[in-house]
Amino acid sequence: MKINKKRMVWGGSFFLCLFLFAIVGIVMSQVNEPKFHIIRSDGAIQVRDYPPLLVAEVHVEGQRKKAISKGFRLLFDYIFGDNIPHEKIRMTAPVTQQDGQKIPMSTPVTQQPSNHGGQWIVRFIMPPDRTEKTLPEPQNKDVNILSIPAKRYVVIKFSGFSSDRNLGNHLEILKEYIKTQNIQTAGHPIFAFYDSPWTVPFLKRNEIMMEIEEETSSGSKNFLERN
Repeated sequence: MKINKKRMVWGGSFFLCLFLFAIVGIVMSQVNEPKFHIIRSDGAIQVRDYPPLLVAEVHVEGQRKKAISKGFRLLFDYIFGDNIPHEKIRMTAPVTQQDGQKIPMSTPVTQQPSNHGGQWIVRFIMPPDRTEKTLPEPQNKDVNILSIPAKRYVVIKFSGFSSDRNLGNHLEILKEYIKTQNIQTAGHPIFAFYDSPWTVPFLKRNEIMMEIEEETSSGSKNFLERN
C-alpha cells in the first residue's frame, strides 16, 4: 500500500508539473505578434498578407541551432539595454522596461538562411507603434534595424520541437503544396518560433513561411480563388 501511495504521489506531482509548465508556456506566449490577413486557408497551410514590418536582425554563422541561439542572445541584449540611450527592459509577457519607456517584444522570432553560405538571419519583430526613429540605436554594430515592405507568404503551422527533422518534414509538406498549387516563391524558407523553450512540445507553435513572388500574388488568381 505504501508503495502504491508513493507512486500515486509521484505520478500526481509529475502531471501537476506538466500542467504548470503548459500554463507557463501559454502565458509566456501571450505577447504581441504582427497582424496579418488570411487570403486562403487549407488545413495547416495558409496564404497570408503581412503589412510592412520593422525588425532588428543579426547575421550569424554556424549550424542552425547554434546560430539561432547566438542570434537570440545578441538581439536580447539589444532589447535589454545594449543600446543608446541604454533603455533597460526585462523579459516578461510582453517584455517591458523596468522604468521608463515600454518596449514590448513581439513574436515570432524568425530565422532564415542568408544568401551568403553558412550564414543565418535571425530577427526580432519590433512593436507596431515603433519606427526606425523611435527605436533605440544598437550599440552592437552587428544588430541592424530595418523595415520590411508588405509581403504575401504561404505558411505552414505545426507543433513539436524545433528540431531539424521536424522542420524538414514540414518544409517538404509546404514545398509539395507550393508545387501542386503552382505558387511561385522567392528567397529562402523562414522558420518562425513563438513560444518559450519550456513550453511542452504539443503546445509549441512553429511556422515555416515562404515569400510569394509579386507576379503570383497579383496576377495569378487561380490558386487563390479555389476554396
